[in-house]
Amino acid sequence: MPTPARTIYRDSLNFYKNEQRSIITLSAVLALILAVIYLLVGPNAQESQIINDFIINFQKPDSLMSHPLN
Repeated sequence: MPTPARTIYRDSLNFYKNEQRSIITLSAVLALILAVIYLLVGPNAQESQIINDFIINFQKPDSLMSHPLN
Protein backbone atom coordinates (compact mmCIF):
# COMPACT_ATOMS: atom_id res chain seq x y z
CA MET A 1 0.00 0.00 0.00
CA PRO A 2 1.57 3.32 -1.07
CA THR A 3 2.26 6.02 1.48
CA PRO A 4 0.48 9.30 0.75
CA ALA A 5 2.65 12.36 0.12
CA ARG A 6 0.95 14.24 2.93
CA THR A 7 2.08 11.57 5.41
CA ILE A 8 5.65 11.78 4.17
CA TYR A 9 5.64 15.59 4.45
CA ARG A 10 4.15 15.44 7.94
CA ASP A 11 6.68 12.84 9.08
CA SER A 12 9.55 14.86 7.59
CA LEU A 13 8.38 18.01 9.37
CA ASN A 14 8.01 16.16 12.67
CA PHE A 15 11.48 14.67 12.27
CA TYR A 16 12.95 18.12 11.63
CA LYS A 17 11.12 19.62 14.60
CA ASN A 18 12.32 16.83 16.90
CA GLU A 19 15.91 16.85 15.65
CA GLN A 20 16.37 20.59 15.06
CA ARG A 21 18.37 21.14 18.25
CA SER A 22 20.65 18.19 17.42
CA ILE A 23 21.19 19.43 13.87
CA ILE A 24 22.09 22.94 15.05
CA THR A 25 24.36 21.62 17.80
CA LEU A 26 26.16 19.29 15.41
CA SER A 27 26.60 22.11 12.88
CA ALA A 28 28.05 24.42 15.53
CA VAL A 29 30.45 21.77 16.84
CA LEU A 30 31.64 20.92 13.33
CA ALA A 31 32.14 24.62 12.51
CA LEU A 32 34.23 25.00 15.66
CA ILE A 33 36.31 21.92 14.82
CA LEU A 34 36.92 23.17 11.28
CA ALA A 35 37.96 26.60 12.59
CA VAL A 36 40.46 25.00 14.98
CA ILE A 37 41.86 22.77 12.23
CA TYR A 38 42.23 25.79 9.95
CA LEU A 39 44.10 27.67 12.67
CA LEU A 40 46.43 24.72 13.19
CA VAL A 41 47.20 23.89 9.55
CA GLY A 42 46.17 27.08 7.77
CA PRO A 43 48.38 28.82 5.24
CA ASN A 44 51.51 30.59 6.43
CA ALA A 45 52.37 34.17 5.41
CA GLN A 46 53.95 33.18 2.09
CA GLU A 47 51.05 30.93 1.12
CA SER A 48 48.57 33.64 2.10
CA GLN A 49 50.35 36.11 -0.18
CA ILE A 50 50.23 33.64 -3.07
CA ILE A 51 46.50 33.09 -2.51
CA ASN A 52 45.86 36.86 -2.34
CA ASP A 53 47.86 37.47 -5.53
CA PHE A 54 45.92 34.74 -7.30
CA ILE A 55 42.58 36.23 -6.23
CA ILE A 56 43.61 39.74 -7.30
CA ASN A 57 44.88 38.53 -10.68
CA PHE A 58 41.81 36.35 -11.19
CA GLN A 59 39.48 39.31 -10.69
CA LYS A 60 41.27 41.52 -13.24
CA PRO A 61 39.73 41.47 -16.71
CA ASP A 62 42.00 39.74 -19.16
CA SER A 63 42.35 41.62 -22.44
CA LEU A 64 43.42 38.43 -24.22
CA MET A 65 40.14 36.73 -23.47
CA SER A 66 37.38 38.26 -25.52
CA HIS A 67 33.76 37.32 -25.71
CA PRO A 68 33.18 34.73 -28.47
CA LEU A 69 30.46 36.87 -30.04
CA ASN A 70 32.71 39.94 -30.41
